[in-house]
Amino acid sequence: MKKTVQFILEIQKILDKKTWIKVKLFYLAVLLSAIFEPIVLVLYKNLLNMLSNQVAFASTIFWVVFGYEFVQLLSGFSMLLIGHEKLKLEYTLNNILIKAVHNKLNRICEEEFEKENTYNLLERVKESFVNSVLSIIDGLIGGATQIIQCVGCVLIVTRINLYLGLAMILANIPYIIVNIVYNIKEYKIKQKCSLKKRQVSYYEEQLQYRKNAKDIRLFNATPYMLNRIENLKTDITKEYVMLYNKEVWLKSATTILKFVVTGLCIILCIKPTYYGTANCGDIVVLITASLNLENKIFELFENYYLIMNCGFIIEDWYSFSELPEEKEIKSNDTIENYSITFRNVSFKYPGTNRYALQGVNLHIKQGEKIVIIGENGSGKTTFINLLLGCFSSYTGNILIDGKEICNVYDEIRRNCSVVFQDFLKLQLSIKDNIFLEQSSLFEEKQIEEQVYFIGNLKNGINTVLGQLEEGGIELSGGEWQLIAILRAMVKTNKKIIVMDEPTSYLDSKKEDWFYATLLEIPKDMTVIIVSHRLSVAKLCDRIVLFKKGRIETMGTHEELIENSEEYKRMYFSQKDMYDINS
Repeated sequence: MKKTVQFILEIQKILDKKTWIKVKLFYLAVLLSAIFEPIVLVLYKNLLNMLSNQVAFASTIFWVVFGYEFVQLLSGFSMLLIGHEKLKLEYTLNNILIKAVHNKLNRICEEEFEKENTYNLLERVKESFVNSVLSIIDGLIGGATQIIQCVGCVLIVTRINLYLGLAMILANIPYIIVNIVYNIKEYKIKQKCSLKKRQVSYYEEQLQYRKNAKDIRLFNATPYMLNRIENLKTDITKEYVMLYNKEVWLKSATTILKFVVTGLCIILCIKPTYYGTANCGDIVVLITASLNLENKIFELFENYYLIMNCGFIIEDWYSFSELPEEKEIKSNDTIENYSITFRNVSFKYPGTNRYALQGVNLHIKQGEKIVIIGENGSGKTTFINLLLGCFSSYTGNILIDGKEICNVYDEIRRNCSVVFQDFLKLQLSIKDNIFLEQSSLFEEKQIEEQVYFIGNLKNGINTVLGQLEEGGIELSGGEWQLIAILRAMVKTNKKIIVMDEPTSYLDSKKEDWFYATLLEIPKDMTVIIVSHRLSVAKLCDRIVLFKKGRIETMGTHEELIENSEEYKRMYFSQKDMYDINS
């Protein structure tokens, strides 16, 4: 419970002041409404006693009936109002908590996304965190309500029969213990099955992904995928079934015990009335309050069970919130010259022993256009990722204008534009995909005139893409890649442009447009292109050839043709593709 309280205090830090006040006011309103039930029982008891003994005046009975109905009305109205406010509050909390999770994801170091445990943790947080927080708050509110109602019922019951109340409380304890023990075991199984659940989600997503439909049908992959899903689900189910088989017997036994005790207590309540030694109203309300007490105790510990069950997500949340974040370094350093220097840089991906880059030394002048080439796995993309600050656990020095890159990350990202291999594709309009709400010197008409396929569309740059909205269209891989290139080009204040395989999906006509655009880039802007296609090599100032994580050689196209057998082999193997104007 201590951890739960600490967790709620952590949640308070996430919420804004206004929302936290709403939570507290809502909590207070629920507590106040909880007192109505005991009051109704007392009024009901008095009314029955008056009617059975026939000793009260009509006016007294009238006011008791009036009070009874009035409290019932207040109770019903308060529950209606609380239900309405609860829906609004849950909606607000849901939005704030989801935003908090995504903000944290945006700050986590890229290295963490290379670890399997991180993805297992993210799966559990994504699946349970928001609902668990809402359930914990709900459980705390429900628990406090039930405590007040239990106190009211206990006061009523003990005034008539002290031992009856104690018996009903004690009868629930074995059931509560069983629930707590198996709740802990269930969470351990959930942790154990995280990877398999993530694999199931992945395979199901692949089967549902629209663009996979042709491959799946052509290769008849559905039975294969379903078989993998079924095997994984069978393994997961076995774990839970083994637990539930043991749990059901213990829960059944403790439930039977609880109802046997309740039945005996009710018989003991009825006996005095039969012999005329107790008031009818006392006995009816005693039975009602006793049953209510039992139900409230059960609900109280169900809420405790709910909080404990959700409480395991607290450990996951703390693990998630403690994942290393990119360092926010406040520096007064400004970049005057966007020259780039890699000095003896080496890097291994987390969890591997092989160097992705080793002993890399390279200096790129501001305004220089560089193309990085090499076979798959030679370290080209890793070099780009280090330059963009995606990873920080490298050895050596990466300098911009002579300053360590880790000290100027913010400025680099503000002034660097990029086209990744796996670029962003949003099912929005072409305009939204290109500009992402950022201002730009480029005009929409200018883009429609330069990029022919956009100009040929009925709605031009405002054409909606994908299937989220009616009338959305699908683009080819090359058309999507042009949009990614345009997104990089329209970014304002850019000093460096980085492109990882920017022409991999382009046909010859689109590739010609790309080369023409490349030639128009201002001379003071640094351009770094990773490419398997050597057609771009003649347009760049220098070519850097990577091999097995090291720089094999570098120079101009002419120098490498003359001095590098590796480059010469690569170039002439593709020579027929390079009939371009340089």
